Amino acid sequence: MTLVLRCDTGGIQIVKLLLECISNEHWSFKGETICNIKEKCKELLQTLIVEIDASIRFKNPLNITESFHQDIDEINQLLLSRNRIEYSIAARLVIFLGCKDPSSLIKSIMFLLQYSKSNDHLALMINIATHELLDKTKAPHCDKGGYLGIVLQQILSRDIQKFFISNEESIDLSQMWDNLLTLLKWEKSGKVPILKCHFVTRAIYENLESITSVFGSEINHMHVIADLLDQLEIPSSSAPFTLNSLVILNLAQSTVNYFFACCTCEDSGSKIRGFKKVYSILRRLCIFSKVAKVLALRELLERALFRSDNILFGAISTQKYTNENTEKLLLKQNKKISKTIPLTKHSSVFNGGIIGGGKRKILYSNELPADEISANISELINTIKACCSLPDEADFKYCDLSLDSVTSVSLLLVQFVSPDVMYNGLPWPEEEFSKVTVERDLMITKFFKTMPLLWDLLSFVAIYRPALCYCSVLLRALTATLIHQWRSMGDLSKSNATHYYNQLLENTVKVIDIMALGQLLPPPLSSIRDVFPHLKSFEIVAILRDCIWFYMRDHVPSPALFGLDSNGIYWRDPSIARPPDIFTNSLRIILQRNIKTLGNIYSQMFINIPKQE
Repeated sequence: MTLVLRCDTGGIQIVKLLLECISNEHWSFKGETICNIKEKCKELLQTLIVEIDASIRFKNPLNITESFHQDIDEINQLLLSRNRIEYSIAARLVIFLGCKDPSSLIKSIMFLLQYSKSNDHLALMINIATHELLDKTKAPHCDKGGYLGIVLQQILSRDIQKFFISNEESIDLSQMWDNLLTLLKWEKSGKVPILKCHFVTRAIYENLESITSVFGSEINHMHVIADLLDQLEIPSSSAPFTLNSLVILNLAQSTVNYFFACCTCEDSGSKIRGFKKVYSILRRLCIFSKVAKVLALRELLERALFRSDNILFGAISTQKYTNENTEKLLLKQNKKISKTIPLTKHSSVFNGGIIGGGKRKILYSNELPADEISANISELINTIKACCSLPDEADFKYCDLSLDSVTSVSLLLVQFVSPDVMYNGLPWPEEEFSKVTVERDLMITKFFKTMPLLWDLLSFVAIYRPALCYCSVLLRALTATLIHQWRSMGDLSKSNATHYYNQLLENTVKVIDIMALGQLLPPPLSSIRDVFPHLKSFEIVAILRDCIWFYMRDHVPSPALFGLDSNGIYWRDPSIARPPDIFTNSLRIILQRNIKTLGNIYSQMFINIPKQE
């Protein structure tokens, strides 16, 4: 044993030889001899470990310990052995090395975190990092993140570098993220006493800036990272660790990126689970930080409306044709032609190009199925609701969202959709004034045509009164455009309708429905959607102008019109807010002209009126 302890090299070979004798089951002979050999090897191995342990405790270094430093890679391979005695001995050797050289201990923990595939090996990693031989008063154990924090920092720094250095070695971190999630679940369960010191949580919090940065870019690992952040339940006012502003902003941006990645996910199970994690993370984050709420709402709306992701929500491409010659630069074409023309020192030749490029090719948009678009829109609305959630301790009865947050959504819609900063107020001007804003109104109407998602967003805002008031400019533009479009239809009616007529009627009904949902129109104006399909075009124009526009002109859609009831809900009492006759006379006369087909609706609007109690 003395010779073994004094050897300068090959220490790991001696250990592996003893381990092989102990674990080998395929001997060429049998009997007591084999048992004696195994027992002697166990005694030698146990004695070796005890001697090294004593030398570490009494600070009397042995030569064989130095030899283990040279073979740290072989020791790490033993850590992943399926044989319990092999990985237990390897763990003791790693601990011995780590007492003197923490870097070797960090290397072994990193190896286990990246490549462990069983719970036994993960438990071994925890035992190594928290062993009683290690000095708890020195770095890195006494640092905020501990050994695991240093390991995560090194792994993530290498992973982030691959996005900036093209020749950087690619790293597969799938197993690492799975192992980290397993460790966090163990800690959250409270069943592992040694983890009650927040061993895993401290390490993750120390590296949250890097984790939240890679969350939005790691497409292959985004689901497990989302699980990790959701299990961590950040941010939380009861958490023992604080978050800086950069982590909060990174988390908000990355979670939004994760939402759009889930929309394109082909696995329906992962897709549904991913959306639930998005709701959970954004809800906590937006309740915790107003800055994160503004960023998340802005990114969600902007990407869903104006970036390439808008196709997920039914956006219609405005580019119908393509020309293959559009990307050819005139300067390069001139250089090709100039080669055949002899030029003097002070001369130059310019080519005007070739006129025409043949028949333009039609671009076929990759439209998604209607049910998939509808599902994506529903998930987007739910995500926006998560951003607008109220705290759990908030005193609410029937309203589950923050009205201030929904108001922010309506203001963002106006900011994104209205191309003008003027005339964006709440009041409706005279109908003649729409000639001044006709270009702006047509642009807004075009947005609603190419981005049907806007209708769903307006409906969402209308539910939470009085947030729709702040979208007055959008409703005004749509109504003004509809009046002009119906005027151009002459006396066309449903009986001789065209496709354009049906589309115009559908948009008109949508506008009235949204205004009625937001209680901007009181009865009977809120029910005129049922009248339009039975009228001629000029009659629809009269109702839109004399009833809708004039009423909105004289009754500014302001939050002041809404009262707060005992349940905490803002609403307008229909019996009190009923419009004067001047705003319903045109509607009454038109219904009387069509009494044969609209008699039932006429009685509901003007005869069987519910009285105020």
